[in-house]
Amino acid sequence: MFTEWSLTRRSVSAFPTTAVATMRAMPTPQIATVEDLFAVLASGYRRYEDRAPGDDVDLLTHALQAAHEAYLIRPADEEIQVAALVHDIGHLISGHDSSADHARLGSAAVRALLGPRVADLVGLHIEAKRFLATEDDQYWAGLPAGPRRSLITQGGLLTAAQRRRFERRRHSLDAVVLRSADDRAHDLGRVVPSLLSWRPVLDSVAAAAIRDRQLALEALELMAVWR
Repeated sequence: MFTEWSLTRRSVSAFPTTAVATMRAMPTPQIATVEDLFAVLASGYRRYEDRAPGDDVDLLTHALQAAHEAYLIRPADEEIQVAALVHDIGHLISGHDSSADHARLGSAAVRALLGPRVADLVGLHIEAKRFLATEDDQYWAGLPAGPRRSLITQGGLLTAAQRRRFERRRHSLDAVVLRSADDRAHDLGRVVPSLLSWRPVLDSVAAAAIRDRQLALEALELMAVWR
């Protein structure tokens, strides 16, 4: 997998921008193919989320570093790696770098292509930050400047009821793992595998999502027959 280590302007410009413009025009953007997903991710080159002084990591670099961190934490879990790669994609399809609703937008955009677990993790990554900041004062103090500032616009600390609701969510523990990878992905000088190196993993996760949908449809058909 990790064979291409450099990220160049040429490799980014190879992806068409028309898919990104089309999705931004949709009321509810949906990413239909891995090719379109690559185009959206590549559009994060020199795009920034709520840029803070000293935080010069653009959204593409951040995504690649987060995905690599997720790989280091869970090397056998392709879905959590892909979730880390696409967790901020809502910023890119909305056209607004500081959109507080980007987790929901990103989750909806990738659900059909990458499956429910990846989509749920994308949707939970802000809530996981709020949960960790609520539970651990040291977590809050250790956040990079940008994520610390955006936490306020994203709802701040959780209430007791919100914390209990997060803990009951199906993928809450995995969302905390994703958040850990996310928080470690703000190092401008760090070299990690390129966007193109993730193609086999994205293809694998997308194919599994198709298989799971097909199995679910077949199960529904069998239930209908046996009624």
